[in-house]
Amino acid sequence: TKAQCRSILNTCYLRLNSIFNYRMFFLTEVQSDLWWNNSTDYDAMLGVTPSSPGHGETIWINCYSAIMYCNECVECIAASPLDDEVKMPMVAEARVLRAFYYHILTQVFNGVPFYLDRVDSKEKMEEIRRMQRTEASEIRRLLYNDLKDNAIPYFTAENGLMKRPSEVKENRIGYALGLYLMANFAMWNKEYEAALEPLKQLESLYGELT
Repeated sequence: TKAQCRSILNTCYLRLNSIFNYRMFFLTEVQSDLWWNNSTDYDAMLGVTPSSPGHGETIWINCYSAIMYCNECVECIAASPLDDEVKMPMVAEARVLRAFYYHILTQVFNGVPFYLDRVDSKEKMEEIRRMQRTEASEIRRLLYNDLKDNAIPYFTAENGLMKRPSEVKENRIGYALGLYLMANFAMWNKEYEAALEPLKQLESLYGELT
């Protein structure tokens, strides 16, 4: 049912609170030219290493848990008996969330193991466990195309999802974050022409950036 699909889709959001906390702030913001925090926390001291992973370990574990949920949602919701106009926007939302978690991983670790398959057997789990890292540029290219072809088209004015997140019922993510991620992926890969398309759509959504 729609309620069941929505319920499982909600699990894709659960890991965000574990990732975005004060330790993420230490890792990404505190050690700048404007702010110094002489903390004993090794994240703040930029001492993240394999032997002392700090918040990096939390990011890795929670992002991959969430990616597993997102992969499950993409496959299972798409296979549900619901009409396409009901289920495909939810599939698109799961794709955007999946891209967001990979965005976090590539920002922190650069290349990481990359997979989009549902883990439905011990054999698949073992296959994924043995995966090597994929170059971040390749991950960004693949996710740009996935969002462009399989997510953004399902956020429309007709279904009320071509809006800012604050204007969507329940503040659900989708259209705007998907466009941002597309632009971000393209610019990191120095594909600036490809970044213009989603940026122009964001500009039409939020108004001219001045």
